[in-house]
Amino acid sequence: MIFHLFAVGKPKLSFVPLGVEEYLRRFPSAFEVKLHYLKASHPEAEGRAFVEATPKMRRVLLDEQGKSYTSRSFAHQLQTWYEQQPQPIAFLIGSADGHTAAAKKESPHLLSLSPLTFPHEMALLLLAEQLYRAHSILSRHPYHRDAKS
Repeated sequence: MIFHLFAVGKPKLSFVPLGVEEYLRRFPSAFEVKLHYLKASHPEAEGRAFVEATPKMRRVLLDEQGKSYTSRSFAHQLQTWYEQQPQPIAFLIGSADGHTAAAKKESPHLLSLSPLTFPHEMALLLLAEQLYRAHSILSRHPYHRDAKS
């Protein structure tokens, strides 16, 4: 699988890039995970930049009104998308103002990481961890542990 993580602006919190890089380096070489930072602008320009940067990729916008998954169901959704059409998956994290309606229209999938609201740079860190967790679930690596009943 190939994942592209797109975020508007580089993180200002010093621990975010460290955490993101930690999770990205854990992926085996069979996975390709690329991180891209787009220049901050006004929401319409950011939306156009996302679309222009992701041709022939499955676009997944992170949005508070998107679909929520458990970690296990998210892993299986990634696998399903890849099996349906093996193309890179682009995760798009907007700025603090979120995404425009036009950007949402160009992206068939909206993903919510939580019902809580997070700063966009924290969303990047959480997404990196959840992608690694999804990989561990699909490969049956012991990183992910289901809650005990």
